Amino acid sequence: MVELSISLAIASAVAVLALRQQSELLQQARLKTESQWVVGVLSDIQQNKGSSANFASLSDYTLGTIRSVPAAYLKVDVTGTTVANGFGGNVHVAPLSLGGGTSNAYALNYSSVPRDVCAKLVVSLHELARSDAPLYGMVGHDGVTTAVPTTIGMGSDGKLFASGPGQTVLKASTAAGLDMGVVGEFCDSANGYSNLLRSLTLIRWP
Repeated sequence: MVELSISLAIASAVAVLALRQQSELLQQARLKTESQWVVGVLSDIQQNKGSSANFASLSDYTLGTIRSVPAAYLKVDVTGTTVANGFGGNVHVAPLSLGGGTSNAYALNYSSVPRDVCAKLVVSLHELARSDAPLYGMVGHDGVTTAVPTTIGMGSDGKLFASGPGQTVLKASTAAGLDMGVVGEFCDSANGYSNLLRSLTLIRWP
């Protein structure tokens, strides 16, 4: 009986480990898929503009015409264009004015990121964007955003700032890279952030 109990315990532990590994693999695949189409959208926005450095016409409406947006996530009706994401949130785009220019940059806001995948998604987006659509910066938001925040700007040192409540700069400039200490603190619910979900704003300044 003792040997049978030990065997059952071992079998149970192996099964739990296998399920955990399978769950992690599925999560990694999901994050990669999400990151790939988001980075594709960032790249397509630039390609659609060609040599123009003015993104004043960029909006959620024009987002609906970008080929990298998965058809399953796109909803167009009389109320406008809505692009969802794989976590049940929405995706928004808008021009930004940086470095003294006007609408010379653009941002993509990705809302409703669960805390348990937040840091992994931040890293995945940042790494996949390196080759096709390098990010100038990234800002995190505590809670669910409904548009690209207007509280993001650039200081005289060329680094991004975010002055809105619950906002954290995760990547301040192209040269700065991701601050993983800040990313970890922002994504960890034990560090003073009250909401269950996070939102991310990815910034490009071509």
